[in-house]
Amino acid sequence: ASIAYIAGFVAKAVEERRTCTACPYLHEAHSSSPELVGLISLSTRGGLTFPKPEFVAVLAAVKKAVDFAVPHIGTKDVRKKLANIITPYLIKCPLFMCPARDEHVECTVSTVIDKYVRILLANIGTTLTDRAAYRKKLMSKPLHRKVLRV
Repeated sequence: ASIAYIAGFVAKAVEERRTCTACPYLHEAHSSSPELVGLISLSTRGGLTFPKPEFVAVLAAVKKAVDFAVPHIGTKDVRKKLANIITPYLIKCPLFMCPARDEHVECTVSTVIDKYVRILLANIGTTLTDRAAYRKKLMSKPLHRKVLRV
């Protein structure tokens, strides 16, 4: 349900950047499956978008790929490296294909990756930071505070 909630945000961002009327929509007017978008239907007041189930499935696959790749990537330019890994696979996805122009696929995919991977990396970073114990590593047992060290 949380991926569907984020997918609605990403679909809305793609729609705002869309310039072609032939490009496929990534959202639908009403929810078709209540169990998939239950979180959206509970918290909507008319402003949230309901993503297509196919789009939610694609983003779930991207999340699995990111979870698998992040430990092996390193610490510098993580988002760019993930984008370079994921982009070729999403460009081949028929969900993003524009019947009018081929260049629109790259624009749509770059928007999806930019918005979604940024959120995923923020969540991963928060989780890793929360897990890290803030402790001081000592080389030896600390002296009692009444003992003066010379």
